[in-house]
Amino acid sequence: MRIKFILMLVPSMIALSNLAAASPDPRAVAESKGVPASLAYGLIIDNTAPARSCLETFIATGRTFIEGNAPADQTFIVRYVNRDNVTLEQGFTSKNKDLTDTLDDMYSQGGLADLLDAVYLSAEMVAEHEKTGKGMRENSALVLLTTGANVDSFYRLDQVQAKLREKHIRVYVIGFPKFLESPDGKAETAAVELCKQLAADGRAYFPSSETEAKQAAREILGQMHAQTAGAQK
Repeated sequence: MRIKFILMLVPSMIALSNLAAASPDPRAVAESKGVPASLAYGLIIDNTAPARSCLETFIATGRTFIEGNAPADQTFIVRYVNRDNVTLEQGFTSKNKDLTDTLDDMYSQGGLADLLDAVYLSAEMVAEHEKTGKGMRENSALVLLTTGANVDSFYRLDQVQAKLREKHIRVYVIGFPKFLESPDGKAETAAVELCKQLAADGRAYFPSSETEAKQAAREILGQMHAQTAGAQK
């Protein structure tokens, strides 16, 4: 189900909450069987024009995350282009086929990149998930697959950082700023810095190939699962 986030207003998460509440709580099911609490995280995927050259890598990397999920892990997918095109493509689910089908529908578009709004609104999605009792602060995270460009966002970086701190959400980044290909390299430098600031409580990776991106995905999953296991002790 695709839901278009509405910007420049306090986002109404009622529809998102209903979407998350529509399915059984896999965390509760897992815990009843003695399985550790599940992860609850979002994949935020850059579909801007500069990402066209690395979109297949983003899709393949996204598949690596999904294939590495534990049975009770829940993932949602947000696609972003510009301020008018930040969409929830798939709500929280543990169904791998639904997630991979969503990844296969990714396509690049023109427009002024809007990474910060995508992160802010995804953080709200995670917060609503926690309210339903299906997620915990200790196991929530956002994973960005991005070039790192942010040209036209409603929310400022400090507002996004405050939201992430407030909701105790860790951010991991797999970034390909090299595809911005600016004449003077300033766009790439700014993108790297933005990615590092967003991932202050997680980690930012800047792989040079799809193979390295997939390896980063496996490392991030390992870190997220370890964080969840540690919080349970």
